[in-house]
Amino acid sequence: MKINRIITLIGIIIGVILLFYYFPKELAWINQQYVLLITISISILIPWLTSERWVEQYRLKRDHSMEFANESLSQWRDEIDELTKIESKIYIESFEFEYRYPKSNSSIIYFKYLNEHLQKGHPIILELWSKIENHCISVNQMITDIKENIRKAIINDDLLEKLELKKHYYIQISERRSYPPPEYYEPDTIVNLLLSEIDYLQKYQKHWSNFEMRKIVININEKPTNVFELSYDNKIILRTLNEDNINILKKWFIDFSERYEIINMVRSFNDQDALLEIYKMEFVNALDDLIWFVRLGNNLKGECSFCPVGIFSAIKNHFLG
Repeated sequence: MKINRIITLIGIIIGVILLFYYFPKELAWINQQYVLLITISISILIPWLTSERWVEQYRLKRDHSMEFANESLSQWRDEIDELTKIESKIYIESFEFEYRYPKSNSSIIYFKYLNEHLQKGHPIILELWSKIENHCISVNQMITDIKENIRKAIINDDLLEKLELKKHYYIQISERRSYPPPEYYEPDTIVNLLLSEIDYLQKYQKHWSNFEMRKIVININEKPTNVFELSYDNKIILRTLNEDNINILKKWFIDFSERYEIINMVRSFNDQDALLEIYKMEFVNALDDLIWFVRLGNNLKGECSFCPVGIFSAIKNHFLG
């Protein structure tokens, strides 16, 4: 600590020179008091700032910020798509589509402590995230309403009832709750495929119409029976005993995808979904800026309950602890 004593002595000498030679004689004593206070402060702070303890505290603070940048903030940026996924699934209990809330960002490593830093030092990050969360909920609700409207229109459609096709949801099959009847249609599968068809129609101004029909043999009352299965994009949408029904149902599917009210709903959804992507880009850019702010030598602003000892605590510990 010899170097600290030398630096302290230099600080005192500078203070004395300023006190007796730099300031004119006519200055009030109050100014000399200020200089004396500065001299004492220099003599205290310089050795503290050059001590090993201060260097160690600075290193800990630096490591603390770097860990947030390389772990927490980077994970948040990398998982943004999963955290804001737009998804509406049908549930076996109700056979209705329900939307999902955005995943909690509590899965981000050290998020509790990062959040404390952001609240005090970088509130813009939390403001941008809140905007994304709210919009994500709105978009999820929108796609759920669209799917439910289509599902209800399908199950109330006169044609399907006329052809004596019974509704049987794919989720009942996938979860092995029940076996489908010989003739049936899958409302949940048709809803999702109709949205794909409408999206394709909007983008390319033509139908995708990716239908396939195959004949299979199943046992009905212990008797082998031909059944005709209609698929779209390799997903089964219905089965019928009458092959003539296949072309009728293909046309029904295409006509359904051209309904004006459904197309309008899908357009509105696409606009809001595009806006969500803009919000996500703004958020990711803000995260990148903060990550590089730290990597280029700055510490996160604000404090958290996991922070290394702050400057005022460190001074107290240095002189009193």
